[in-house]
Amino acid sequence: DNAIYPTLFLEYVTSVAGWQVGGWERFGYVAAITVALALVNYSGLEIVGNASLVVCIIAMSPFVILTVVGAPKVVTSRWFQLPEENAYDKEESLFDNDFQTPLPLLTCTNILWRPFLNNMFWNLNSFDAFASFVGETIRQCQESLLAERVKR
Repeated sequence: DNAIYPTLFLEYVTSVAGWQVGGWERFGYVAAITVALALVNYSGLEIVGNASLVVCIIAMSPFVILTVVGAPKVVTSRWFQLPEENAYDKEESLFDNDFQTPLPLLTCTNILWRPFLNNMFWNLNSFDAFASFVGETIRQCQESLLAERVKR
């Protein structure tokens, strides 16, 4: 996954700035970004950690701002409302049903299963990362139990 970050960064910058970059020029920019990131990584753990914190703050700031601005507009009484009986039959539906899929917009107990399963799988993405980290430790039992206790 790390190989895509220079390309994504270049795409974001060029789309915001309105530049047209292609061919060897694009390759040069991506190579320069990759070399710059490699030099930061080579310079040591402290600068990489500080740079990661800066990137994290920049990346999370829109979500924090939207949460602060949007929190007063939340209507908590809607949280436990079920959709209307025939919500999926409306022409202006929230969910597309104009293409063939193995799981159409089926409902059972007023749950639209295709969007529900889609959201559930997106939220459970990478749930097994903890097991991967435990596999890389020396004292797996003690450290994983300690990490679980600290997490709670």
